[in-house]
Amino acid sequence: IIHRIHHPRVSQEIGVQKPAYDRIIKEYSKDYDYFLFLDADEFLVNETGKGLKDWIKRAENNDDFAGFVLNWRIFGSSGRKLP
Repeated sequence: IIHRIHHPRVSQEIGVQKPAYDRIIKEYSKDYDYFLFLDADEFLVNETGKGLKDWIKRAENNDDFAGFVLNWRIFGSSGRKLP
């Protein structure tokens, strides 16, 4: 299930991502333990053979666990020459 939440830009000087993430966590953290923030052109690829629930369970059983960090893999410019 995907639930789209509109979050307008506050100003040109302030980026929209951080305030949007903060809002989502504040409003929904009582209902969810984890959040995954992805742009529409980003994908979560798991080639380990282990399910996401296995990773979470393993992390939760570790007293030092604070969060997951995922590395980017960039596949190129799609042929763009200018920004």
